[in-house]
Amino acid sequence: MFWAYIVLLWACLSTCQSDIDIKDLLPDELNDLLENLSSAEEERFATSDGVDDPELSLKLLTSHQQISEKTRKLNPPARDFLNDMFGDLYEIDDSELKTISKRYLKRWNGLPEAEKNSLKSVFPKIYTVLNSPEFAKIADS
Repeated sequence: MFWAYIVLLWACLSTCQSDIDIKDLLPDELNDLLENLSSAEEERFATSDGVDDPELSLKLLTSHQQISEKTRKLNPPARDFLNDMFGDLYEIDDSELKTISKRYLKRWNGLPEAEKNSLKSVFPKIYTVLNSPEFAKIADS
């Protein structure tokens, strides 16, 4: 499932056309990995051939472990929110960002402040995006 998540996110990253991109809702570890791929790795990654490449697989696994370690620091409400959001992001394309934004803005607004603050300490960029007027604008449009 993780590999499918990564491959589909890669496809979404290059096509999202709004004030907020899907990559803005992803952990820095994954964005850093994607930005540092060589052209050959990028091609294998985009076509999902990278699973057979031990070096690329190690990079993906390392990134996944870093994200998992950070996510485990969160309490269940915030952790469940992020895991659900990451899972849904891998299944959508750019045309569905509005729909998913509505769903997650509602869930985000329903989280207790303590849970939001715990997410802020672990994933500050994602916290900032979720609280941004641009995210609310996408969800309200």
